This record gives sequence, structure tokens and C-alpha cells, in this order.
Amino acid sequence: LASAGIVGASVSDIVSGGRTLWRLRVNARDHASASELASRIAGLGFGRPQIVAN
Repeated sequence: LASAGIVGASVSDIVSGGRTLWRLRVNARDHASASELASRIAGLGFGRPQIVAN
């Protein structure tokens, strides 16, 4: 991720239903930049991210 210019990302895992699921968290300034960041992450093969506001 860092080599793709995506900094400050954290990855965590959980087991649910016998499967390991991975959560990738990256902070974005606003919704527009979050959408652009989600597209970049999807382009790296991580699937389509869900944008969540905390």
C-alpha cells in the first residue's frame, strides 16, 4: 500500500464463521477523497472497499 502512495493504513483480522476476514482502515479527509481512495484500493486487488464514517 505504501508503495502505491496509500499511507497510514492499518490491517486487522477476525475469524467469523470459520473464515478469516481482513479489515483495511485508511483515513481520508472527506467523502470525495474517500471515494477516490476506495477506487485506488480496489485497483490494487483488495476488492471494493466500503466507505464508513466514524
